[in-house]
Amino acid sequence: MIKSMTGFGRSEIERGNRKITVEIKSVNHRFLENSIKMPKKLNIFEARIRDTIKKYASRGKIDVFITYEDNSESNVSLKFNESIAREYMNIFRQMEERFNIRNDITVGALSRYPEVITMEESQEDEEELWNFINEAIEEACKGLADTRIIEGENLKNDLLLKLDHMEELVSYIETKNPQIIEDYKKKLEAKMEEILSDADIDNGSEAVSDKEMQQAMIYVDVCGAVANPGVFQLAAGSRVFQAIEAAGGYLPEAALTCVNRAGVLTDGQQLYILTQEEMERQGLDPAEMAGASDGQMNGSAGTGQNTGMTAQVQQDNRININTADEAQLTTLTGIGATRAQAIIAYREENGPFAAIEDIMNVQGIKEGTFAKIKDEIVVG
Repeated sequence: MIKSMTGFGRSEIERGNRKITVEIKSVNHRFLENSIKMPKKLNIFEARIRDTIKKYASRGKIDVFITYEDNSESNVSLKFNESIAREYMNIFRQMEERFNIRNDITVGALSRYPEVITMEESQEDEEELWNFINEAIEEACKGLADTRIIEGENLKNDLLLKLDHMEELVSYIETKNPQIIEDYKKKLEAKMEEILSDADIDNGSEAVSDKEMQQAMIYVDVCGAVANPGVFQLAAGSRVFQAIEAAGGYLPEAALTCVNRAGVLTDGQQLYILTQEEMERQGLDPAEMAGASDGQMNGSAGTGQNTGMTAQVQQDNRININTADEAQLTTLTGIGATRAQAIIAYREENGPFAAIEDIMNVQGIKEGTFAKIKDEIVVG
């Protein structure tokens, strides 16, 4: 059973010429604290009143108001104080003798002097009075207890309703939670890209690292008179002899005199090693082909163009922002997956970019980002 700390009880008992009214109200409090206001005549019962209240309440701030009326005529009686009257008369006689004046005091005059005749309340039976008071207090306390039970039940029902509503809200949030998180994530990413347009977000830092890694490596196509022709990844600044070693070395028929093995390789270069037969058939001069001081070999055996036997070297590695997919776009400096998706979405909605500067129309790409990627992109 749930009891509220708030309650009120009232009792009024009228019996004969006596009437008592008791009102009790309580509010929440950590301990039991009683405040009793009653006529001075009833102060002798204060301890008993507190004991009665403890039977109905263990804690709370409890205020008790008691009024008591007794209209019984027998409660008051007159008392003649003979000793005081005698004192007055002795004084009057002394005054008569000393001042030689007549003593004309009458009974009526004497009775009006202080304390000669007094009014006194008759003594009541204390136990009988307590039983009368306690009956009213018990009745008020029972009313207080009843109202606390009723209020407690109301609080219980109100809490249960609130709990039911909270369960409905929790259930609703659980169903919406994944979508809410996703929507909030998208909004947050868009806001961050707008605010930090000059900073790398999302996968940007990874993209920069990948870009730097790519710039530190080159790819060289080694073919012709080598053991294992193919495309090889080498460190930037690698020499021709290192590419040939990666391809398994020369074949016996290779024209070694036509190769500048100290030549510096570039990204996307094709290195074709001629055979002796190919060199003689084409009438090439070995000294002329191997004599370039910068390591670029002339003719079909060099590291540049051959005479139709090697593929054209693609030196322009810039990304076409009108055709690139998400994976290609994320290789650009400072462009992560979110920005790459934004570029593709803008392109699909507005058509191809007319100039590389138009990429700044994409949300999240401002002048700072453009300055980083302008040398890495084309629109042709």
